[in-house]
Formats: sequence, C-alpha cells, structure tokens
Amino acid sequence: MTAKTGYPDLPGLAEAIAGKGYRAGIWTAPFSAAETSELFARHPDWMVAEGGKPKPCYRGWGKTIYALDTTRPEVKAWLRETIAALRKAGFSYLKIDFLFAAAMPGVRHKRVTPIQAYREG
Repeated sequence: MTAKTGYPDLPGLAEAIAGKGYRAGIWTAPFSAAETSELFARHPDWMVAEGGKPKPCYRGWGKTIYALDTTRPEVKAWLRETIAALRKAGFSYLKIDFLFAAAMPGVRHKRVTPIQAYREG
C-alpha cells in the first residue's frame, strides 16, 4: 500500500485483481495531460501549442486538459515507456480513450496535419 493513497502500487493492484481470477485492465487517455498532472508540470513544451503556449484541448473532471504533441520523438518514447510499464506491472487489458486529442489542431514539433499527428501517435 502506498502511504499517500492507501491503494496498492500498480503491480500489487494488478496482482490482486489477477488473484481473484480476473484479467487486470486499466483505462488510459495516453494522448492528453491534465493541467494538474506531473507530466504537464514537467513538460508543457510537449503539448500542442497556440500562440507560443499550450493550447487547451478540452475540459474534464473540473480541469483543463491538453493534447500531447505526438510528433515529438520524446513524447513517442514516453508513450512507449508508459505502456510498457503498465504491461510490466501486470495489466494485460488496456482501454485507451480520448484519442481525438492526438488530432487536436495547433502548432507541433513537425509540420503535419492533425490526422498525420494522430497516426504518429
């Protein structure tokens, strides 16, 4: 259990689910980051921009959500590492949602259309 939340760590959670005879799954929104997230705090430059600053993508759960710039090599590396870590933690089912964020219009690292950016993601 983590002291901060009272929940088991991710591998512990996946193991507990599997121990009950279920397949461990997790719901993700891999192409977006909340304004309150550690990812956004550390890498606002990884977001699709407008006017030189991150461009809001949508509002959810009372927060502004930003779209990751899927044309940035470091973003693609982070995505690969994150998904690999979830798999390694024991999650064999990944529900991916809010994929439209990768196609958010705006300024990116590479000059591509929003659909090309989505495909890169």
